Order: sequence, then C-alpha cells, then structure tokens
Amino acid sequence: MSRIDILYENGVVERKRSHAVSGTLSEREAIATMLQGTGLAFRFTSVTAVLVFPPERPPEPGIDAWVKAEGAPRLVLDTLRVTAPPMIGTPSRDRFEPFGRSVQAAINQRLQNDPRTSARPFRVRLTVEIDPAGLVRRPTIIHSSGDERLDRDIRLVLDGARMPVPPPADLPQPVWFEVAAR
Repeated sequence: MSRIDILYENGVVERKRSHAVSGTLSEREAIATMLQGTGLAFRFTSVTAVLVFPPERPPEPGIDAWVKAEGAPRLVLDTLRVTAPPMIGTPSRDRFEPFGRSVQAAINQRLQNDPRTSARPFRVRLTVEIDPAGLVRRPTIIHSSGDERLDRDIRLVLDGARMPVPPPADLPQPVWFEVAAR
C-alpha cells in the first residue's frame, strides 16, 4: 500500500489515463511513472500527500492553494487508498506482523504509563525507525493530534524507547502506526 493521499482539483483528471505502476520504486518515481504522458504535473506537500495539477496552473503554496476568492467553497477530499496485489516473487511481509504487533503494544503501554501522555485523549498517525538493538529512533508525527505540545510529548516519550525484541534485519523502515488514546 502506498499510504499517499493523491489530491487534485475537480475536472483535472477528466479524460486522462494513467499508467499502471509496478516494481520497487520510490514514491516520487511511482507518481511520475503513473502520470507519464498525461500532461499533468505533481508536487509533494508532505511525506504522505501529493497534489496533481496541470503545469500551466500550479497550485500556490498555503492552505488555500485551490481557493482564489474569499468565501468560495472549499474542496473537501476523502482519502484515496492505492493498493496493489503482491508481486510474483516478492517475499511475503506477513512474517513482520508479530513484530509489528509487539511494537504496537509496547508503544501503547509506554504512552499509557507516561504522565505526559497518559491522561490526554488523542489520535495520531506516526512513523518510527527501530534500530538493530530494538530502540525507537526518529518518531515522526504524520497526522497530528491537533495539539503541538502533545505531539512533542508523544515524540519525547517514544524516542529511545526499547522494544521487547530487536527488529528483523530486513524490516522495511520506517514503521507506521496509528495510536488512539481515550
């Protein structure tokens, strides 16, 4: 699964046909391949979001990039999930699931036991890297709780946390989690 939101203005992709994408590609290479020959351009606005647009009308930076007039209706988009069946000959990633479940449980327990995060309800999506010794490194909030201080506390609580077991050597990194605390 790509875990990338693809956003475009209504009508931009009408009568356009994208290419199928397969193989081991970076997100940027995959989007470029998909849009090849469509006459459309793209720009990543975050690690998990890309804007597709005609090159003659690039979006302006900022939250209101697609809205020019004050008071004009805003374009509301649902998340587009792009998935693909496993490639023939690609090793199954099912073997990483037990490790992922143990890390998720350890992250939840750590957040529940720390006074900076235990009494506060939140929902975040985050990525972490887990070093060969099983320590969490570079926790990054992808979808914020809406509270900058809480997001900072979540990162502080998780950075350097020791996981129950070291990761498999070929674990794809970073590891993505969604955490909801009530």
